[in-house]
Amino acid sequence: MEKKILFSKKGIVISKKDTLDLQVRRRVYQLLYKLENESRDNYINDVHYDMLTEHGWTVLGSTDEVHDHFKENAIEDFIMCCEDQYLFAIIELFYDIYLSYQANYENSLQDVFKFNSEINRIFKESKLPWRLLDGRIVKISSTWIENEIIEKACELIREPEFSVALDEFLKAEDYLMRGEYQNCILYSAKSYESVLKVIVKGQDMNARRLVEELKELEIIPNYHEEFHGAFYDHVLSSVSKIRNKEHTSHGAGSEHVDIPECLAQLALHLTAVLILYIIKKYKDKPNTQKDKLSDQEQR
Repeated sequence: MEKKILFSKKGIVISKKDTLDLQVRRRVYQLLYKLENESRDNYINDVHYDMLTEHGWTVLGSTDEVHDHFKENAIEDFIMCCEDQYLFAIIELFYDIYLSYQANYENSLQDVFKFNSEINRIFKESKLPWRLLDGRIVKISSTWIENEIIEKACELIREPEFSVALDEFLKAEDYLMRGEYQNCILYSAKSYESVLKVIVKGQDMNARRLVEELKELEIIPNYHEEFHGAFYDHVLSSVSKIRNKEHTSHGAGSEHVDIPECLAQLALHLTAVLILYIIKKYKDKPNTQKDKLSDQEQR
């Protein structure tokens, strides 16, 4: 899996209503400091070093708006007054570093997931739209979708067998935040297909065939097949259809594809809904059904 791009390097514009206040910043720092003290490892020093390395800085600093000069700060001071995107980068780096250290201990992933949950609790209690999902800060546009779908979908595809699907889904989320709606839809489609391919063991199958296999394996009922097919044909395939219409209207040399934000949101959110539904149904299947899947793979 390729190295992720820090939030601070994505060029995402943060609106005033979504900014982090001093209370949130204090709570984040106290959580980082608490975890470091409990383990007696040097997480914060490592974060400090990585911030300098990733951004090409010689010192960790921030702009003092009162005196309008650049001053050197300790990381605690930096967290209290840096721009929001840099605090998000600190959280993402801490997650990665904490995960790498915890890999040496038993039940390590549970501690990392607990850190993830604590960061999200801070954001939720402050009524902020930001969430930490698998080590990446993302913006959630709907409370219901965030609580019931996206977080749970990410939890389900965090397992190693779905690692490709998780990476593709998080890329789709990144592209939505960055306003790259075409790529958001393309990676939503990739993630959806990757989940299906893992379940039906059909790496060379197209989306339609994958849905048919889900029906044959009784993971989705017959009456759901039409919906899954329509979702893929009319939402996840919308980029290629719009591109084809553009080429017809403007000539073969045209590369412009005008994708509205609402369509990208629909693709991402419905992908999360279907991933959640399909994987839960798959996991709920009795062992005899999973044996059938294994037999199919062997054939």
